[in-house]
Amino acid sequence: MSNQINYLSNIYENIKCIWMAAEVISYKLCDKEFDCENCQFDKVMQNLGGGAAIIEASPVARQRNYLLEKIDKVLEQPYDPSCYYLNNHLVIKHLFSNTYYLGISNTAMLLLDNIDSICDCEKNSYVLMSDPILKFTGDWGSIAVRAPMNFMFLEKLNLPCEELSVHKWLSIVAVNPADISPVKITEQEWYNRRISMANYLKNYSHNSVNGGVRINEDEEQGKYLYQLIGKPDYLKLLRMMFQTQN
Repeated sequence: MSNQINYLSNIYENIKCIWMAAEVISYKLCDKEFDCENCQFDKVMQNLGGGAAIIEASPVARQRNYLLEKIDKVLEQPYDPSCYYLNNHLVIKHLFSNTYYLGISNTAMLLLDNIDSICDCEKNSYVLMSDPILKFTGDWGSIAVRAPMNFMFLEKLNLPCEELSVHKWLSIVAVNPADISPVKITEQEWYNRRISMANYLKNYSHNSVNGGVRINEDEEQGKYLYQLIGKPDYLKLLRMMFQTQN
């Protein structure tokens, strides 16, 4: 009997409207599968000025809001026509002759979380397509990014990890322009990949309030993306983004 009571209690907790979970209203169960964007009740509450209250009141709501803000930032990233976007979220920008900046896309920078070290190639080393060229490491684990083309690694820019979100360029490389064309993506492809990343996160913004993802109630322990969606799914996101199996 106690198991049945616990089961029913869990169901009840998992279908609370986010406004109820935040204790802004006393009672309302969600009948929209947490599709708040298309919920008339949510629109009414937002218009009444309850948005600030829900963000402040509930750890679950705060963390869901964090995910929604992350999605918005991904979708707001501008396309830079002066850059070449490559097929694994690397990006290069022409300097002179066959010399380019090499870095990661703004989308990847937004999603790389709590990095504590970056390893890359040795100076003046020749890199072949599919060779590992970057390795990002954090509390969530590590991931290697592979070269989408052949190039010469000329110089590391020696940026500290905390500046990665500001400066996307990591190194200077020499590339034959003919090797760039097969691996660069169009503006439409760049747009589609950005949408894919946003949709991946959107699933968790819904699940985080209906029990699909276990949200940490401690705000200090839930301030990173990998803590909200879990390390395995966070690594899955990075592998999908950088197109790697490691």
